[in-house]
Amino acid sequence: MNEQLSRYYNNCLENNLEVDKIVYLSPDILKQPTSQSIKDIPKEKIKIIYGYDGEDEDFYTKVIENSLNDFIENNEAKEWILLADHYLKILRETGVTKMDKLTQDFYNEIINNTDEYEKIKLIVDMYNNLIVTRINNLVSKFQGDNYKNECFYRDFESKKRGLNYAIDIYLDNDYYWFNLFSRGENTGDDPKLIKKWEQDNKDIEAWLKKHNLFDDTFYFEDRWKKEFKFPQQEKELYDFTEKVISLLEEYVESICSK
Repeated sequence: MNEQLSRYYNNCLENNLEVDKIVYLSPDILKQPTSQSIKDIPKEKIKIIYGYDGEDEDFYTKVIENSLNDFIENNEAKEWILLADHYLKILRETGVTKMDKLTQDFYNEIINNTDEYEKIKLIVDMYNNLIVTRINNLVSKFQGDNYKNECFYRDFESKKRGLNYAIDIYLDNDYYWFNLFSRGENTGDDPKLIKKWEQDNKDIEAWLKKHNLFDDTFYFEDRWKKEFKFPQQEKELYDFTEKVISLLEEYVESICSK
């Protein structure tokens, strides 16, 4: 209602009541009293308590950590406990998170700052193109190819086996997936091709172990795979890839066991 808190405040004064504090209990930081509602009230008289603010300084946290537990232990005010418990559950399920608070602060900061907004747009564009940049960096470093901006790949011919062994590196915003595999993977239903492909996978595992490239972070899922986090393990990925490529260039024929 219009001027709601001001009307309450003025009504108290008209009835010779002293107003020590007006406590405004808001479900979250996004809902606050309007300037119209509090226009006649001194700022120091207003206390806003957020039900759930994502910062552990809210009604939810304080009650959970303090008074509600005390009431339960003392077995007092059962009706109040029931009401508060339900309200706390609602706050937990509907209240803002820390990310909501950060987003709101971020919005408030840039809304009147055009220069900052333009910088942010540029950063967003760079971030959206980061995967392509990362793939092209791999291409430049390891002389491979970019497959549809989805992955880096490079083939190594094995005349002994009569096909290529290959590596590819797929990636998303947070990971790289390094793969080492045989191009004989497209077997269809041919039993002979399936048997050769299965042998290839055993040979690759043995080859990795022989060159001290195999550990418990390597796993088989149609291809031999190894994960690296981005950006934390980027250097590890590059070092590992460089070592594998160097060995494939020199010893690719040693993979095939027959």
